[in-house]
Amino acid sequence: MTSINLASVNAIPSGLDSVFRDRIVELKMFPEAAANALKLARDPACSTAKLSAILERDPLLVAQLLRMANSAAFSAGVSVINVQTAVTRLGFRRCQNLIMSTCFSSLLKDMSLNEAWIREVLTQHSFMTAMLAVHLNKTLKCGFQGEELTAGLMHDFGRIMLASFMPDEFAKFDMLDFLEDRETPTRESEIASTNHCVAGSWFAEANELPEEICEVIQFHHNPSADCSHHRLVALIAAADHMANHIQRGEGPEFYLWQENTAISILQECGVRNAESQYFESVHAIMTMSIRDAAELIPFEAVSNRPSRAMASCGETSNQAIGSGTGMPMQHLPS
Repeated sequence: MTSINLASVNAIPSGLDSVFRDRIVELKMFPEAAANALKLARDPACSTAKLSAILERDPLLVAQLLRMANSAAFSAGVSVINVQTAVTRLGFRRCQNLIMSTCFSSLLKDMSLNEAWIREVLTQHSFMTAMLAVHLNKTLKCGFQGEELTAGLMHDFGRIMLASFMPDEFAKFDMLDFLEDRETPTRESEIASTNHCVAGSWFAEANELPEEICEVIQFHHNPSADCSHHRLVALIAAADHMANHIQRGEGPEFYLWQENTAISILQECGVRNAESQYFESVHAIMTMSIRDAAELIPFEAVSNRPSRAMASCGETSNQAIGSGTGMPMQHLPS
C-alpha cells in the first residue's frame, strides 16, 4: 500500500491536529498497483501496453475496466476481454477517472463509523450526485470525459471523514437532512473548528488527487469562488443541489429548478444555453439519475436506521432512489 503524502500539503486544518494525526494515515486511498497506474495514466508519453500491464496487477481494477469497456456506452455491441483493448477503447483520461472512482468506492467500504447507516446515507448521496453530474454533463454538453463522475463521488468525502473522526461534533452540525446552502461550511466550522470542504480537500491533496477534484471538494458550496476549474465546480454544485432534493424524499416533479443558481454559473463559464436546456430536461435528468444510482449503490442500506436517518433518508427517499429498479433501497443490488 502507498503511504499518504502528509508533507506535500499544508498543515492539517485548525482543530483537527489531535484527531487527524492518528487517523489519517489509516486512510490509504490507492493500493500500490492503482497508484502506479494512476501516475502512468497521467503521463502522455506512457504506452497502452505499459499501463495495461500495471492495471492487470489489480483484479478489482481489471473487473471495473472491463465492465465499463463492455457497457452500452462504449461497446457498440462488441465485447472485449483483453485489458489492453479495453484501455484503448476507453482512453487514458477515462481510465484515470475509473481508477480514482474504483479506489474511492473501496475506501468508503473500509471506513469505520460508530453508526453504519451514516456511511450508507452519505454513500447514496455521493452516487446520486455523481449520476446527476454525468447526465447534466451529457445534456448540457459541458465537455467532461469522466471527471464529473469522480468529482461527484468525492465531493462530500469530508462529511464521511468528520463522521468517522469526530462523531460527537458531527452529530451536532450535520443532521443529514440535506437542507444545505452556501453557509453550511461556516456553521460546521463554528462547532468543529473545521468543515467538510476543508477536511475533504486536505485529504484529496494529501493523496495527490488532480487539482480539479480538490477544488470541487473545497468549493462545491461556493461555485462562484475564485478557482481554476469553475466549470466542473459549478457542474457538481448543480448536481449536489438536485441530489439534496432527491435525498429529502421529494420527487422530480416537485423540484424548484429556479433555485439552482449553479446553472447560471455554468452558462457564465461558457456552457451555451445551459439555463434553457436545463429547464427543458431537468425532470428527465433526475429520473434517469435515480435509476442509474440505484444500480450503482455499492452495498445494501441498513434497514434498521435510527430516527435521525429515517427523517433524512427514510421510506419516501428509499422509494425515490429505488424507483428505477422497482425495489426499495434496502433491496438494491450490492
